[in-house]
Amino acid sequence: MAALVALVLLPAAVGRWLLADQPARTVAADDVRSLDHLAARLERAEQAERRARYPARTSYPSRYPSERRYGQSSRTEAPVPLLKHLTAFDPNALTAREWQQRGVPADVGRHIGNYGQKAGGYRYREQLERIHGLEPALLARLAPFMSLPSRAEAFGRPAQAGAAPTAGAPNRYAPDQPAAGAAARPAFARKPRVMSAFDLNTADTTTLMQLRGIGRGRAARIVELREKLGGFVSPAQLADVWGLDAPLLDSLRKYGHVAADFRPRPLAINSATAEELRMHPYVGYRLARVIVAFREQHGPFAKAEDLRQIRILEDAAYQKMLPYLAFR
Repeated sequence: MAALVALVLLPAAVGRWLLADQPARTVAADDVRSLDHLAARLERAEQAERRARYPARTSYPSRYPSERRYGQSSRTEAPVPLLKHLTAFDPNALTAREWQQRGVPADVGRHIGNYGQKAGGYRYREQLERIHGLEPALLARLAPFMSLPSRAEAFGRPAQAGAAPTAGAPNRYAPDQPAAGAAARPAFARKPRVMSAFDLNTADTTTLMQLRGIGRGRAARIVELREKLGGFVSPAQLADVWGLDAPLLDSLRKYGHVAADFRPRPLAINSATAEELRMHPYVGYRLARVIVAFREQHGPFAKAEDLRQIRILEDAAYQKMLPYLAFR
């Protein structure tokens, strides 16, 4: 800034000095050239100072986040081998890498997980259509293996026989529909208005799906939790199944029961490995490691109360574990 001010005031000052004693004198051509050279040097000095103070930027960030998200970053990541055979999976439990193994781009897989967390989990397959970058053809290929119901099943509205999701459009989740004129697929079986009581530990998915609001995905999650636990000891445990709201829990508790003489599969707390312990829904990875470390340091647990010495074991988890513990 000081150099700029000097550049502006210097010609006037020099001119006044040259003409102070000779008011009638005309400025010579050499003086003019000298002043021009001096002004040029000052200008170059000012430009150098600006470059030093404000270095030039070699690149600028993109105005559109999607270009960064689905552009360069996806091309720099190491490729992930694809699965040779697709099997059933829960979209709410997959990591970004596991989505990649099923053919989904890395950035799209992360977006699926982030969107699911914000939405509180996916409740039906059609929600995945909102994911930017997930191609419809790929979604149609993966949909039959997802342990999620359709929107109609999730809300207890069976589809009509032969009806398509959108008028004039084929069902995107059934690419191998019969040709025109062929026999239509049978409609969903109508659910009974009144159900008979059933045992929660012996009921299969077909029995569970008789309840209004219970589709294939929810029925499968109930059976999956039952198998991991080693059996239900109380209908209240159904609250640990993801995706069951209060009305569905009330219906299950109304018709489902646990036999009085039922004994769940025991959890051998003194002999099970950390890997075996962590598979139990009420233990998990962190608690399993602490239990094994405590057992190796202090010896086997003699009774259930000994587990209370583990500080990270909360009382709610302790109460849930009690019916499954075995100390042999």
